[in-house]
Amino acid sequence: MKNDYLEKAAVHMLGEEIGFEEAIFYWDMIYKKNENNLSRSKKYRTFQNLFNLGFLLRIKQKGVYSYIPFPPNFLLKYNLDKSFVEEKVNDFFKNYSSCFDKEIFFESHGDLIDFFISFFIKYFMKDKSSLMIGGPPIYHLLKKEVPNKFENINFLGIDDYFKKENFKSSNLKLKPKEIISDRRYCLIDDSLLICFFKAIDNRYFGYLTSNKDLIKDKTEEFKVLWKSK
Repeated sequence: MKNDYLEKAAVHMLGEEIGFEEAIFYWDMIYKKNENNLSRSKKYRTFQNLFNLGFLLRIKQKGVYSYIPFPPNFLLKYNLDKSFVEEKVNDFFKNYSSCFDKEIFFESHGDLIDFFISFFIKYFMKDKSSLMIGGPPIYHLLKKEVPNKFENINFLGIDDYFKKENFKSSNLKLKPKEIISDRRYCLIDDSLLICFFKAIDNRYFGYLTSNKDLIKDKTEEFKVLWKSK
């Protein structure tokens, strides 16, 4: 009963932001409920709407394009019950974790990419992670969402973006913007790499891979930048 109420509240809050039809469609995608109950044209239009609003990833895997929802951990920003949100993220993981077994290329709009990274660190990281980031938001998000893993995450950030924060941390090193530029990546346990960049129109392009050569290159780059002054 409590979960029914919380689900309705979550859909309502999301619907006020993106439209109620889109919110219901997104919610059903978490459970893979809506595969067959919409016409092909209606499904395509709704996919496009949610993608343009920033709540879906368009992925390419083995030459085939498809859409998957962003992990619902972003629902925490609506101040919903944390255990309820975690349950929904677990549902997402059960239904979509197989999508991440092989290399994928992805494209997204908006600013949920930080929650995407947080999801992978929470569910896939066992020992350590290294992140090349821009500014403080993802740093603070991970500190809040994965406190038990946070000390084992090293960050390279852009110095100008952290100036207002005026704090120091042993797991954060700052570099000039020209060195980091618009590149972002996340290395998890030296076995999983998420690499992406932000385009001018707030669109992200990237890939997720377990390719050992690519991981080795990024690991070496991170080590060199971490040690440099």
